[in-house]
Amino acid sequence: MSDNRVWDIGILLEDKTFDYVEYSVNSWREWICRAMDEVEKTEVKEIKLLTYFSIIEMMAQEYYDFPTKSLQGTFTKFVLEFQNRYDFLELTDPITLYYREEDMVSATVGLADLEDGGIYYPKSDIIRKKTDTLKEIITEAKGEEYANKKATEHRYIDLLYRVRCRLSHEFSAPHMSLKQNAHEPYYINCSRQYVTKTGIVSDEVWKLLFPTCFIKELCLNCFDNYLEYCLRNHVPPNRHNGMDRFCELSWYSR
Repeated sequence: MSDNRVWDIGILLEDKTFDYVEYSVNSWREWICRAMDEVEKTEVKEIKLLTYFSIIEMMAQEYYDFPTKSLQGTFTKFVLEFQNRYDFLELTDPITLYYREEDMVSATVGLADLEDGGIYYPKSDIIRKKTDTLKEIITEAKGEEYANKKATEHRYIDLLYRVRCRLSHEFSAPHMSLKQNAHEPYYINCSRQYVTKTGIVSDEVWKLLFPTCFIKELCLNCFDNYLEYCLRNHVPPNRHNGMDRFCELSWYSR
């Protein structure tokens, strides 16, 4: 985020009471209030989510000085460092991992023990036990390195980045919930019916849902903590995003 203002540096330097860091932080706080007020006016969840994810990514890119590689790592590391409300983000989700490796694991472990109509959360006992079981089965079949790789790819924080990617590339957020009283991810079973080349398929599946308000609260939590970090360390929140950035004239960062 940039306020795109032109400053008379000489005057600012002479004003001993002017604190640019404090000014920048306050400007960012005013800006996010306006942004959130505006986005709340729409009922289109994709627009809401694009805004929340873009704000998170804006901060992550700034914090790591606009890297050109490993952007998923930049996103996940930033969220894990600056959020302090959710202690499950680094845990592995067994449901998406199950469907990813279904051909390998379905003969040994299934989802039938999840109660029809039940609602489960990331730290529910049965969910955590299923994660452990899946890791054991995948390790036995493919080895520890492969199992650890897949477990990492299916951490909740990494799945959030997959939501962000699909939303950005396809303007689609199928595994989202507008449930107003849900403030963390949860699981529900759903009936599906769809058409293939061979006919109509009907089945029952379990889905991991990320409530829209959860993404918003995560965004605001990271935002508040990032600005507190800037104040503590006396660095402006946009210190890397100046008019001298290479991309300002070249349109490319490197």
